Amino acid sequence: MKPTHLVLVEASSTEIQSRRAADASRARDKIPVDELESELALGRSFLTSVSTLSGAPMLVVLNAQGKADETAQQLVRVLKEAKR
Repeated sequence: MKPTHLVLVEASSTEIQSRRAADASRARDKIPVDELESELALGRSFLTSVSTLSGAPMLVVLNAQGKADETAQQLVRVLKEAKR
């Protein structure tokens, strides 16, 4: 596999916890904020490692509550610029 770009879409740990608590459609474990922060850090660490190994540039995009369209537009804009 030879990725050309690597993107991690994430939200803050407190926002993730709030979203999960408000989602009645699924049964979710209650994970403390500090554990969520560790999981987010692990994701960023994986992203950094794969970027280093592959040479592909990386980007972390914040997916704020209610801002999915803006997040998608940011991602599209960055990928278009990278294509030039």
